Amino acid sequence: MASRPHSSASSTIVGDKVLESNGGLDKAPYNDSTINSQPSIERIPSQNRETQANIFPENEAEAHADLEKGGLEERPAGPVAGGTNPADFPDGGLEAWLVVLGSWCALACSFGWINCIGIFQEYYQEHQLSAYSPSTVSWISSMETFCMFLGGPIFGKVFDNYGPRWLLFCGTIAHVFGLMMASLSTEYYQFFLAQSVVSATGASSLFYGAMACVGTWFFRKRATAFGVMVSGSSLGGVILPIMVTKLIPEVGFPWAMRTVAFTILGLMIIANLTVKSRLKPKPKPLAIMEFIRPFGDIPFLLVTLGSWFFFFGMFLPFTYIILQAQADGMSVNLSVYLIPILNAAR
Repeated sequence: MASRPHSSASSTIVGDKVLESNGGLDKAPYNDSTINSQPSIERIPSQNRETQANIFPENEAEAHADLEKGGLEERPAGPVAGGTNPADFPDGGLEAWLVVLGSWCALACSFGWINCIGIFQEYYQEHQLSAYSPSTVSWISSMETFCMFLGGPIFGKVFDNYGPRWLLFCGTIAHVFGLMMASLSTEYYQFFLAQSVVSATGASSLFYGAMACVGTWFFRKRATAFGVMVSGSSLGGVILPIMVTKLIPEVGFPWAMRTVAFTILGLMIIANLTVKSRLKPKPKPLAIMEFIRPFGDIPFLLVTLGSWFFFFGMFLPFTYIILQAQADGMSVNLSVYLIPILNAAR
């Protein structure tokens, strides 16, 4: 290396490059070769193409930092701040899809059964509870729906603390036991307690316990997994009401209900063997503010109110569509298929 001093300006030879100095400040000339040696914007790919980059796009500051570093420094493949790491989700495999299968069975037995409430409104009005007004009889189906959704906060907390195992096991026992007791009922209060409280509470436990598990196994394919799982509620709402209406004339109401109970028991054995959460439960003490604080968030509050009004009106057709159709002249044989048709279209 050689250098030549100058009074006002000097140049320093480093290798085959010449750095001009002026006033003690060095600056490198920007020639064509220097510019062309820098990678262009189009040639700099994301450095996290195998992790979260494709899921959470880089913001402007991160992209600028990548360009400044010439795309040479690779960032750690960790989760985005405040989010989750997509690489942690299996997004498939035998174990994950078995969870979907079990959850499908659980939703067919829980929400699929709740979708059958219309056939009991019509049957009870015409037979065991014919001495009661339609409004009084409708308390059975209304309370059944209410208990189904009421369990959400309770069973959600149980799931967080202990996982799905006890929710599915106890829910299966309660649901099947309630239907068995309904098959033996003759009085209004017996139908109310067995079908509207015990069976519906068990169905609620099954619904929330199974539904919360699927999201722990899927991230990119979550919509597909949930779509397959939720189809169980629609198919259950198609098969179960037809099953009940066809069995009652053949074997009578008590054995029709028992047959349905045994069918639900068989499906729930599959669910109990396959449904599990990927995440370990993290027990925490109960804090009432956990249930109240989220309502301070305006978007969450609006979504909750919208869902409340949606479900407020959704089950009215399920309850009265058969009776209304018969009142308008539709035959009994055809009207009982309205509930399955309604569920198939959902």
